[in-house]
Amino acid sequence: MFQLSKSPLTWNKSSQKSTINSHLWDFLYIVIFVYSYYVNRSTMSKRVTIMIDDDLDKKLRLLQAKLIQQNQTSYSYSKVLNESLRKVLK
Repeated sequence: MFQLSKSPLTWNKSSQKSTINSHLWDFLYIVIFVYSYYVNRSTMSKRVTIMIDDDLDKKLRLLQAKLIQQNQTSYSYSKVLNESLRKVLK
């Protein structure tokens, strides 16, 4: 159907349209890349290992179960821990 010409950004058939489409895809790729960079940068988490006492672990698990039942969605242990720490450390 389409064959590439010697120039990598143009096609033999309707080369002007293909070049515009190629530039549009390049632009969209850059926009998505930049957006994902800033989103990931603002929400980056750090992986750490900590020791939690059994009673605190049980409380966090119960809170997690309560939030899952209330929201009818998944609620990670990390999210429960982070939100609890944010409330206390304000």
